[in-house]
Amino acid sequence: MSISTPSQPSRSDSKDRKLLPSAIGVLTIAKESLDGVPVLGLKAAVGGLLEILKAAKRTSDNNQDLIGLDAHLNDLSNLLTSINEKTKTNASQEFNDRIAKLTSDLEKTVESCQHLHSQSTVLKFITSEDNSSTIKGINESIARAIRTFQLGGMVSVEQGVTRIEQRLDRLEVHPDSSDPLAILRGHTADARYDSSSRIVVTRCFQGTRSDLLDKIFEWADDPEAKPIYWLCGLAGTGKSTISQTVSEGFHERGMLGASFFFSRDVAERSNPLLVFPTLALSLVRYHEGFCSAISASIQKNPEACKAMLQTQMEKLFAKPLQDVTDGPSTVVIVIDALDECSNEPLVQEMIVLLASTIPKLPFRTRLFITSRPDVHIRSRFNDPALKSVSEASILHDIDIAVVQHDIGLYLDHHLRRIGKEMLGDESWPSQSDIDSLTERAK
Repeated sequence: MSISTPSQPSRSDSKDRKLLPSAIGVLTIAKESLDGVPVLGLKAAVGGLLEILKAAKRTSDNNQDLIGLDAHLNDLSNLLTSINEKTKTNASQEFNDRIAKLTSDLEKTVESCQHLHSQSTVLKFITSEDNSSTIKGINESIARAIRTFQLGGMVSVEQGVTRIEQRLDRLEVHPDSSDPLAILRGHTADARYDSSSRIVVTRCFQGTRSDLLDKIFEWADDPEAKPIYWLCGLAGTGKSTISQTVSEGFHERGMLGASFFFSRDVAERSNPLLVFPTLALSLVRYHEGFCSAISASIQKNPEACKAMLQTQMEKLFAKPLQDVTDGPSTVVIVIDALDECSNEPLVQEMIVLLASTIPKLPFRTRLFITSRPDVHIRSRFNDPALKSVSEASILHDIDIAVVQHDIGLYLDHHLRRIGKEMLGDESWPSQSDIDSLTERAK
């Protein structure tokens, strides 16, 4: 004969009976903090919701629904706490509107349960076969109200960001016209010959390229020389090395007014619309007369930095520099690796604009340009009008004897250093070894 024992509630039932009471307690505390909220009805709506929930906690059925409801009640409590904190400061009308919508959603949840007139009726209903749908309805209503409130906040943030961006755009149109540097800095590239962004910087090895370098420096000093010098060469022929060397040389002589070293791997250094603002910024810093003229032009045309290429040339370069009557005896501008500019049509336009402007400036201006012999560049420099104001050197056509001489100097220096520092033999390698290596490098 078996002896029956009273059934004991399972651990799961015991745990689930504790779900709602703790959440309801937290929500009750949150409700009491809503006295200062400027939207009427929120506290009352939460109070009505609490009465429904106190009845729901008497059932141990539908555990999964209770778990979901418990989580959403905690979310609602946290939301109400944040609302209370926010309204202690000057809350926006948009925020108050969102509180009003949350109040309305909670009131509708309470109204949907108004047919449950008494606690016994509620208990009877919730413990009936329809209790699951009732709890689910409350659960979903609370979750929907929270989502709507939070979504409104996200939309509000997006709208706020958009308004700020629009205001910044309007501010950029008319920046402080008393400071031309402030205007130019926002539209320039870090592309100077001595820029820290140029990780790899190479110079001509001492004694190499001497004939070509002498020719370039003489061209800059010659008052009868054509104002533009185009150094053209295939990849790997040393164009940027020469540009770096002549830039440093012109800087030491006080002649380098501006430089722009293109790079296809860096967005700002491949953008043709940043060239004239960058050159203008360097010229402002280079000479007082340039500073005054360019500043005056920017004060009259504060949007010039964002204009098309031709307008940039006219307002930032051509017109202000033509007004300078006390300019330096000679100013050199270096543009390296023009073929690495990202927009071929604008490269062609830039060449034409520079060629039409440089010869007309009231002081001696020299423009040194390097590039590969790409068709869109070569076709411009081969134009008769441009040939009349430019001269060219083709690196890959240099006499082989000059190339051999430079290779020999390079090998002699570096191999002898290896012999001295690593082998302890200053006689290594022999001159015949160096001559042999140089010959093989043809």
